[in-house]
Amino acid sequence: MMNLGRQVTLERDELRFSAWGNDKGSGAWVVLLHGFPDEPSTWHKQLPELWLHGYKTLVVTNRGYEPSSICPDNNYQVITLAEDVLCWMDQLSVEKAHLIGHDWGATIAYATAALCPSRVLSLVGLAVPHPGQLENTMGRDFAQLWRSRYVIGFQFKGLAEYRVRRRNYAYIGSLWSKWSPGWDYPLEWLNSIKARISQPGVLSAILTYYRQGADQKSEAGKNSRALSRSSIEVPTLGLVGDNDGCISATVFEQSMLEKDFPSGVTVSEIPGAGHFLHLESAELVNKKIIDWLISHNSD
Repeated sequence: MMNLGRQVTLERDELRFSAWGNDKGSGAWVVLLHGFPDEPSTWHKQLPELWLHGYKTLVVTNRGYEPSSICPDNNYQVITLAEDVLCWMDQLSVEKAHLIGHDWGATIAYATAALCPSRVLSLVGLAVPHPGQLENTMGRDFAQLWRSRYVIGFQFKGLAEYRVRRRNYAYIGSLWSKWSPGWDYPLEWLNSIKARISQPGVLSAILTYYRQGADQKSEAGKNSRALSRSSIEVPTLGLVGDNDGCISATVFEQSMLEKDFPSGVTVSEIPGAGHFLHLESAELVNKKIIDWLISHNSD
């Protein structure tokens, strides 16, 4: 069993979130947010390094990624996911924290920083750039539109679930292979993700992230869209694998504009890595993260 810290249960309304915390360090808090199709253990290569440098850490299972946090009113809007993070921090009396997010976790981190920058020391976004600019950049890049066609496929409720489930969730392995070409991902990790999303209601919940991400009609959808297009007023580091098959390094960099980051933005490519850069090139990613945190430890 991977050591993620001490297991705790966090709550919001009637939802319960499995989480792992380590408050033994003397440094600042770091909240790590996982993406799709993934789970909290994705950070197992980063946590020991963070602890070694004295950071306190919190890793949480995103809303809908376990039966206890499946939302009865089907609310997986970006603004709600950002509010989840602030709620988790409140429950642990964490006033301020660094945020590190990968994939959807990066989108949630950007939204959290936009919603309440006073609670965020700095932000590290892996593999997914500023969401508002990504939409603009994609519209000018046919190759990226083709890479992102899976998002359109996820809009078809029922059909998308069937496609992901068939042949023992072969789709998940296919995504990882496309997004991180040449990476020999651990089979046990793939099986862990399959087991997670095969739990009742979980697959539909996490696909709803994509469906509500396209919502431009509801009030929550409009608010989420506005939040995703907001400036990020905390220092931000963007990390991208130069071989990312989900969002290309070029598109990533073109979507991280200085005007959207008034407190500064730094973008760095990880050579030879794909979408799961923090697992594929953990040593280099860890060095960049630790160097970044050390230089942004104060307000």
